[in-house]
Amino acid sequence: MIKYNIRFNGSWEYDKFVLNYYNLANEIKLLKEKLLKLESQNKSIDDVYKKRSEERRVGKECSQG
Repeated sequence: MIKYNIRFNGSWEYDKFVLNYYNLANEIKLLKEKLLKLESQNKSIDDVYKKRSEERRVGKECSQG
């Protein structure tokens, strides 16, 4: 872990720390957006699969009936 000592290293070390912090925050936001997009795609795939399996089930019941 990096410890910043502003008294001895000056404000440049603090600026570097803040930039790293906000860079990490931005990366987390981007990854959350990607995750939400993938989750919505997965949900739509699940909906299509459920609809198809329901159609197949109903079709098999009618053909056996």
